Amino acid sequence: MHSGEVKADITTKQREGKVALTRMLLPDGDIEDIEDDDGGPIGVLLWTLLDGLLVQRLLDPKSAPSAEQLVAGLRTLAPML
Repeated sequence: MHSGEVKADITTKQREGKVALTRMLLPDGDIEDIEDDDGGPIGVLLWTLLDGLLVQRLLDPKSAPSAEQLVAGLRTLAPML
């Protein structure tokens, strides 16, 4: 990215997106200081998953995972955490 201004704007929007994702999932009492932490671990994880899914859909929509596949993967992974 050649424009520092554009890069700064995108970076700000990404940070805001992570915080918004976290706010959608956590009860009001559990969202203290997420702005300072880039949305916390939940926001970072969800933003990364969304970014990856977006790239897959753009590059090869036919091989991008379905919602059902994503849910199945999360359900398989959850007990391991």
